[in-house]
Order: sequence, then structure tokens, then C-alpha cells
Amino acid sequence: MTMARPSCPCFAGLDGGGTRTLCVVYSPETGALGTGTGGPLNPNYVTPETAEGSVLSALQGALREAGLAGDGLLGVAASAPWAEDLVRAVVRDIAPRAALQTPGEDVAALLGGTLRDHGLVLIAGTGSRCAYVPPPGGGTPVVSGAWGSLFGDEGSGYDIGRSALQAVTRAWDGRGPETVLVDLVSAQWSLRDPKDLVRAVYALGPGRWRERVASVCPLVGWAAAGGDPVASGILDRASAELALLVESVVGRAGLDVPAGVLLSGGVFGLGDVIVGRLDRLFARSGAAVAVAPLLPPVCGALFAAMPAASGTFRPGRALVERLRKVPALGTTALRTDGTLAGSRL
Repeated sequence: MTMARPSCPCFAGLDGGGTRTLCVVYSPETGALGTGTGGPLNPNYVTPETAEGSVLSALQGALREAGLAGDGLLGVAASAPWAEDLVRAVVRDIAPRAALQTPGEDVAALLGGTLRDHGLVLIAGTGSRCAYVPPPGGGTPVVSGAWGSLFGDEGSGYDIGRSALQAVTRAWDGRGPETVLVDLVSAQWSLRDPKDLVRAVYALGPGRWRERVASVCPLVGWAAAGGDPVASGILDRASAELALLVESVVGRAGLDVPAGVLLSGGVFGLGDVIVGRLDRLFARSGAAVAVAPLLPPVCGALFAAMPAASGTFRPGRALVERLRKVPALGTTALRTDGTLAGSRL
């Protein structure tokens, strides 16, 4: 690690969700680049203190890795639904002269995934939503989903994990079919007794149980890829809900079909077991065609933070290729061989 350069101009992008916060810092002047991570950011599920700690951890970690200092930050952009004011306060303490942008999770995903600030995006991480962001002056945004885990987030990592845990408890009770998910969940959480499942989730306290439940989602992908019918049924229902989100937005926005829809979020890291299902549903309805992301939303936030002569900053090919090679910034893997990629929920 190089020595910190307090006067070195740099920019930062932040992307915070229900499970973790990711930050990337970049200096166009020196090429210094760093990434950092923190915990969940959504204040609907965690305390303000926890959310603040997540932002601090991610931003300070990225600055430290890049060998940069907060007083060199000229611009910060954050995709942080419900937490914009909280992020603003934290950034003000670390980087008093930084201009803060809050482009929103849809625009950040599109900027990173397509290098454009408009289009159709389906986000499925810990939560789920679909949105159409029109070009500047080109219409009204349309959103479907994003209602939270208590009465929404269908097809999300949390929804898939919850369905898996329900299948496990039903199998234990004799109310449902046997499933390999019983062994997978028991092994992941070192459960010695069925009742340990309750403590494994609820003992985390308010809000953090959502993160724990969503962490089961990759197990469902493994089980479905191995032919488990219960896991396959869970992903059938999840993909149907995600397709419905897209079809709703396409219809309400009056888009030409099939519309290209960017897939963004950790659920799509399950690979073909979920993306293949979506492809088949889209082909049947004719509503959309799935598009894989070029870069993750945190890179879109970074681009939103960087200055441009006019309009949205468009990174050069060299920067895009460099970001694509950073392991911590790996894009959602849309594999077609049924294997799992690393899930980022």
C-alpha cells in the first residue's frame, strides 16, 4: 500500500443494500484505485448506527486500499435507498469538500451495467424491483415492486431464502416433502437440532434476520442445479414473480417489445437455474430480453460522481476494462452451464 496523498483528487461510488455496502475509489490523476466493504445500509432494517458503520467501513476501506485520503475526495455518489441523509452526514465528516450525488439504485445499476443513465432494469438482491428510467426529458419513470420484505420483494434473495426455510421446517414437521435443503441449511448454520433454526435467525435482532434469511438463496441454487424438486419449485415461483415485475413495467411504460432488461443483483449470480427460467418466461410472453451487466452498480455510482463537460460521465475503455478485472467488483455471472457464481445479495 502506498502512502496517503491528501491532496490527490479522487472520486468515490457507494452502493448499499440489505446485506452489504460496497465502495470503489478512483483517482483519474494517478490511477489509484481501491475497494472497501461494509455491512447492510438500509435503515428500514438496521439501526442508524449500524448503517453509519457500514458506510464508514466501506469508504475508509476503499481509501486505505488506494492509498488516498478523504480530504482529496471531490465527488461521491451513493446508491443508498432510504439512507441518503445518513450517507450525506458520514461523507461530510470524512470528505468535507466532496460534492455528494444520489443517483438512485436504478440509475446506478444502469450506469454500471450499460454505461447509460436510462433504460429498463430488473434488480434482484436482498430485495427486488423493476424500473424503467426514461432518457432526460423523455417521459415518466415507472417502477414495480420494491415494497419491502414484510409484504413484497417477491423473487428476491430474501424471498427465495424464506421459501427455502419454510420448506425445511415443513419437511421436519412432516407437512411437506423431503428436500436436500434440510441438510444444506443444517450444515451451513451448524444446526444440531431443528429448534436451533429459530435461534440462528431471530437471535440476530431486528432487521439483521433479513440478511441471514437471504444468505440461504445460494443453497437453493445448488439444490435446484442438482435436481431437487423442492428447490426447483422455489425458483420456478421466484422467476415467475420477477418476470411479472418486468412485464408490469413494460406494459405501463408502453415500451416496444421485446424490451432489453438489464439484470442486476446477487440473485442472478445463481446462474442458469434462475436466468434460464427468466429467459424461457420472456420468450413465452415476448415482453423482454435479458441483458447481462458490464459492471456492477457501485461502478455506476462512481461514474455518477465523476465530472463531465456535459451530461453523464462516460468512462473510457481502459477504465472499464480495469474495473472489470477487480475481483471485488466482479459483475453478476450469468452462467449457462448450471453452475453457481459468487452471490452478492
